[in-house]
Amino acid sequence: MRINRLLIYLIILFISAGWTAYSHFKFPVSTVEALEAPWRGFFAPKFLLLNLENEETSLSELAGAPIIVNFWASWCTPCITEAQALQNVYTNYAPKGLVLLGVNMTQSDSLSDVENFIAVHGITFPILLDVEGRVGRLYHVQALPTTFFISKDGRIQDVVVGGPMSDALLESKAIQLLAEMP
Repeated sequence: MRINRLLIYLIILFISAGWTAYSHFKFPVSTVEALEAPWRGFFAPKFLLLNLENEETSLSELAGAPIIVNFWASWCTPCITEAQALQNVYTNYAPKGLVLLGVNMTQSDSLSDVENFIAVHGITFPILLDVEGRVGRLYHVQALPTTFFISKDGRIQDVVVGGPMSDALLESKAIQLLAEMP
């Protein structure tokens, strides 16, 4: 009776080990892809958008740099209020390696309003156009502004939903991202 039970346990053990080995090689998991999600601690989802000059900007091409991605619209009152704080951070920290991307939710905005907004507020950081709202959906943007702080290794360090963010908060986040640089 005891030998039968031991034999059953050994058979179960070998079958389990065989299934584990088979599934590992038959169904490999790409850990990088599995970890991409628009939440703190995950790798930032990759995207490709056009800027105002009709040139492509790819998040993956910016790998190795700390990045701030700010989703906004010209009609969004908190976006208007925090525009100068974002510009100040860009002016002060872009020379140190910080990348700031403004992703305009163009599907709910107009190109002329975007261009007017940039001129009125003196924006010099890159503005990308999410014409179809694809990237906004990829990042689960539910409110504007929404800002993602991405470390040089591509992981999202923090997400701020809503605004406006103060100069001090934006500056502290920029300094944290830059502190991780070699």
